Amino acid sequence: MTYLIALGIGVTGVVLLLASVVLRRRARALDLAAVEAALARGDRMRAIRIYREGTGTGLLEARDAVERIGRGSKSP
Repeated sequence: MTYLIALGIGVTGVVLLLASVVLRRRARALDLAAVEAALARGDRMRAIRIYREGTGTGLLEARDAVERIGRGSKSP
């Protein structure tokens, strides 16, 4: 009986953790104007950081997208 209660609490915790991760990712929004402003200042690293924070992408994908934005192709 105690085992089943512990298992239920554990499963509930995992479900809540996964739900929080999904909701946090959905709450992210890319601030394209901030990326463009950082690029205009010549701050490419900041632009990549802003892009990563806004999209949740990896470093290489964010770098490629910021390079496309910098060349004028607005669709990342």
